[in-house]
This record gives sequence, structure tokens and C-alpha cells, in this order.
Amino acid sequence: MRCLLVGSGHIGRRHARALRTLAPGTEVVALRSGRGGALPDGVADREVHAFADALALRPDCAIVADPAPCHPASAAPLLAKGIPTLVEKPLAADAAGADALRAAAAAPDRVLIGYLLRHDEALTRFRAALASGEVGGLVSLHLEAGGALAGWRPGMAPERQISARPETGGGVLFELSHEIDAARWLLGEIVESHVIADRRGTPRLAVEDAAILLLRCQGGPVSVQIDMARARSTRRYRAVGTRGTLVWTAEDGTLRLEEPGGIRTLHDRTPEPDERLRRQMAHFLAVVRGEAASLCTLDDGIAALKAVLDLRRKAGLDAGVAA
Repeated sequence: MRCLLVGSGHIGRRHARALRTLAPGTEVVALRSGRGGALPDGVADREVHAFADALALRPDCAIVADPAPCHPASAAPLLAKGIPTLVEKPLAADAAGADALRAAAAAPDRVLIGYLLRHDEALTRFRAALASGEVGGLVSLHLEAGGALAGWRPGMAPERQISARPETGGGVLFELSHEIDAARWLLGEIVESHVIADRRGTPRLAVEDAAILLLRCQGGPVSVQIDMARARSTRRYRAVGTRGTLVWTAEDGTLRLEEPGGIRTLHDRTPEPDERLRRQMAHFLAVVRGEAASLCTLDDGIAALKAVLDLRRKAGLDAGVAA
């Protein structure tokens, strides 16, 4: 099998390593501009520097992991040929880019958007518990996630990261749109939204680094607190119900149901480093082989992006980022 890797930065390299772990015979071809330095050993078997050359190699699948504003130009030729493609989140940086990808897609069911929380074992159990009514009637859902930008890509100054630059699709609403997708995945479409977004932890950044959202989803109300500023990385979800409260803590993989009679543990296994990424890659390979339907579809990616763009508009931020 041959896989085309478009974007060989931090996340692209992690995807390539996960692919090599799960499908060691795969040939990875990196499409690069030629301006960067050499790739670390083990990322790619060879490089090409023109899209036409990449397509001429007839890849069996592709991973698009360049900055979000580049996704439409990078992914559209692949989607038009029906090549199974994993597109990193967010799908694009504006609505026009997302719509262009939807129009280009010859086989939209073979596209996987990189919202990897959908591949978390404990969060999958969290979703099942909500659906089965283990908490009773849902009162509210609270999602919290954050961590200092300095720790996201070790060795790189915060202001130099793509997450900190508006021209590369930075800002906490784009970068932690995982929580927007999670709200939709857990409780259905967003029908109402409110937002406060600002620079709270790193004033010199050109993008917002903290946001508080109030959402009304089809299945109930959701509060979301996200940031790129707090000292210690955290991701914690809490679903309050009439019979109990469900609490997921991502760092240690625990999922507990707090009931009147005590606390019941539903999951208690600390995830291994990059475990979600490998589970996502295993699922993508199943999609490539035609053995599974995409767990996060092109339409899911479009819906999450348009929700983020709407929140950015309401917060007084730019409606999108030009490529």
C-alpha cells in the first residue's frame, strides 16, 4: 500500500509513525515544498515536490496534515479521485473551503476527519452511558480542556507555533474544536450558541487563547471551557443527570458514575502515549480497506467547522483565515 502524506510537521509525523506501526509495509510518500530541512528517519520513504507527481504515483490513501487554510487545495484533488483521505481538523479555515471539499468529494464516505476524541476508549463508553440513560434524564453537559501552548510542541516558542498565528488557522476555537465536535457527537447538532473569547494567558499572541461557550444541542445544554493558557494540561467532561453524574478525566482514563449510593467505576485504564492516534489510524485503515464506515465524516467536519466560524463571528473574531 502507498500513502501520500501532505504536511510533515508535528502532527503529520505522528500520523506517519502510527501508520508505520500498524501497517509496516506501507510506502509513505511525503509531498513537500522543498524549502524545509530533511525529515527525521522513519517518517517517509521518499519525497515529491509537486502535486502532479504525487498523484502520478497513484496513492492508495492519503493523510492531509498541513495548516487548515491549505486543506481545501491539498485535499480536493484527492477527494475528487475518491482516494480515502484522513484530513486533520479543522477541515478548513472558512466555509467556502469546506463547501469546496464537499463539492469535490467523489466518495465522501471514505473521508475521515481527525477529531481523535471519537477514538478514545473511555469517552466512547461515556457516550454509550448517555445514550443508554445510565445517568437518567440529562440536566447538563460540561466540557473542559486546556493546557499551556508552550507545552504543545516542545522546543518551539508559543508565538511561532501555527496554533498562535491567524494566517495558519490558529486560536483556541480552531485548535480545540475537538470540544465542538465532541458536543455534537455526544448530544447532536448545535441549535444555539453563545461565546466569550479573549487573550487571557498570553497577551502578546495575535489570536484568542481562552473561550467559554454556552451551547444548546439537540440532546441538551452544554457548557464548554477551553484555553491554551493554563499551567497544567486538563481534559475533563461531566454529564449531570437525574440519576447520577458521569465524570471522564482524560489524563488517567477514568470514567466514573457518581450515584446517590456511591461511585461506580465504568473505565479505569490510563491511555498509552498516542493511543487515540493509533486507534484513529487503525480505523482509517479499515475505512481504506472498505471494512468500516468513517466514524467522523466529511459532513461532520463541515458541521464542526461552521459551528466554530459562527462562534468566531459572535466573539468578534475574523470569520475565517485566508489561505
